[in-house]
Amino acid sequence: MRDLGHPAARDELALLDDDDTVAHLLDLVEEMAREQHAAPFLRELSGELADLALARGVESVRRLVEDHERRIAEQRRRDPKSLPHSQRIRPELRSAARGKSETRQNRLDASKRSRAAQERDGDKVVATGELRIEGGDLEHGADARQRLFPVHRDIVPEHLRASRGRRDEAKDHSDRRALARAVRSEETDDLAAPHVKVQLVDGGQLAEALGESARLKDDVFGHVASIGRRGYPDAVSEIAEIARALVAPGKGILAADESTSTIKRRFDAIGVDNTEDNRRAYRELLFRAPRIAEYISGVILYDETIRQKASDGTPLVKILKDKGVAPGIKVDIGAKPLPFCPGEVVTEGLDGLRERLAEYKGLGAVFSKWRAVITIGDDIPSDTCTRVNAHALARYAALSQEAGIVPIVEPEVLMDGSHPIERCNEVTIKTLRTVFLALAAQRVRLDGMLLKPNMVLSGKEASGRASAEEVARYTVECFRQTVPAAVPGIVFLSGGQSDDEATANLDAINRYAAKVRAPWTLSFSYGRGLQAAPQKAWSGKPANIAAAQRAFEHRAKLTSAAQLGKYTPAMENETVSA
Repeated sequence: MRDLGHPAARDELALLDDDDTVAHLLDLVEEMAREQHAAPFLRELSGELADLALARGVESVRRLVEDHERRIAEQRRRDPKSLPHSQRIRPELRSAARGKSETRQNRLDASKRSRAAQERDGDKVVATGELRIEGGDLEHGADARQRLFPVHRDIVPEHLRASRGRRDEAKDHSDRRALARAVRSEETDDLAAPHVKVQLVDGGQLAEALGESARLKDDVFGHVASIGRRGYPDAVSEIAEIARALVAPGKGILAADESTSTIKRRFDAIGVDNTEDNRRAYRELLFRAPRIAEYISGVILYDETIRQKASDGTPLVKILKDKGVAPGIKVDIGAKPLPFCPGEVVTEGLDGLRERLAEYKGLGAVFSKWRAVITIGDDIPSDTCTRVNAHALARYAALSQEAGIVPIVEPEVLMDGSHPIERCNEVTIKTLRTVFLALAAQRVRLDGMLLKPNMVLSGKEASGRASAEEVARYTVECFRQTVPAAVPGIVFLSGGQSDDEATANLDAINRYAAKVRAPWTLSFSYGRGLQAAPQKAWSGKPANIAAAQRAFEHRAKLTSAAQLGKYTPAMENETVSA
């Protein structure tokens, strides 16, 4: 262990140069302290954060935590002012943190002891919250004669390494920011690096009982260093390449994954019967558009569509692949009411998802999509709604990557309502932070996924709705506070915007992002934003197929220009070439 004043430790913590990121993780640690299975996830955090997390994960520390909370409650009764964040950090942990740093010789001795433990106990190590914390008021645990090994503190998981903060973020949460600065500075009197050692318990029996045993490599350090990397498929580089290709310059995704009930509403508006033949004919005309591959990198399909064949017997998936367009698949089964949360929903579809993903992979899908719905209203969204949807998104993303399929993670904050843009910004920030913490917990590779969020917009019924320039500033700054740079691309949903509004906002977002040098490609994954014009032109008549294809290509061309920050409203009036 090194203390926070050590130069190497400061260099590592410099990776977490966003005060809010560090403070948010510390808040998460406090929040998860009482979770029964918190310890396995908390070990994913790096350095001093991991030490704090592991300490809070110790089962026997709960009594100290409860005692401390009782003291806080008593103090609040005496003083109505709420305690600042820095005083909420457990004093026992700060006391434990003042232990002296471990010397190199001690680490070598511990390594020898761990190898001896390996010879004694076989090939299993314990990966549970059973720890011995030495150095302060937290000294307790099993018999001191038990073998101990040190935590490898130089692991900085990729998801944290990529979460590089932005210096020009909003100046809020002052007490949290102060605490975060203390974590990264030499103010060890306030929050020093705890001296943590991990108890080796029963060499495998407990691990076997809990299902958390792991194969030991050269020594225990090899096992600990593998945390966050084990279990990834051999196709990781392949899905990262596919993710980058989906957000190639000037290209985006066509969302043609409307359910049968959703497309019925679209067809009703143009006077077309909602039959399987009509659904196939409409999607076929889009996929056979001569210039589709110039502007579209991938198409999200519905379960029915990925199995369909064109009028000449060619599978629709083959038509797309022959044009160089990647087929994708919607895998969730829709949103259902969330129990005890009036007005809120949770997306379902995790049951049997592993098997369905394997089937879709066989049918040709190379990426997938799962949508979560967050509603803004009186006293909503609730924390419950945000967390359960984030967890489902993360579980889906992990299963998708396991299958060798790129997941598109879609947490949509609806624009329904009369709320101002500031309220949408607040909810979107909270939602995205929760989602990325859940993705980290499920070990999702950020370079092998795409994010499909809403733009930060005023409510649809709001008076004085925000301009495209305001939308751009709020949206990009929201992402700079929440989205790690490792994510290769962000593909916006149109979310109920009109064609020209969605295009103008995307253009303004890309212009602003270029000005502030945002690290991600900002593209599109539009449904209605690309399809309203061709649906109207087609109207269910075979004679109108060519005109519908031209309308689709025109809309795709304008949206492609917006992805490059080169769109102008005058382009809307360009003549669609025959």
